[in-house]
Amino acid sequence: MDETAHLFLAFDLTRPRRAPKPDATESFQVRPYRFQEVLGMVDAGEIVDSMTIIAVLQAERRRAGHRPVEGATG
Repeated sequence: MDETAHLFLAFDLTRPRRAPKPDATESFQVRPYRFQEVLGMVDAGEIVDSMTIIAVLQAERRRAGHRPVEGATG
């Protein structure tokens, strides 16, 4: 199975006054966590969704100043 995801990294976000309504096919809850707490949740196996794990670990690499591997795509 192929799946495409677009990941975005942002800093210093603020919560909107009115949250947009999800699409009819979406169902989710927004819960604020500190980034280090989320990393701990990945390490502890509390987050098991592979796309989320990839996004969190890639964000940590970017925050730590890692550069993408030359020739890598994405």
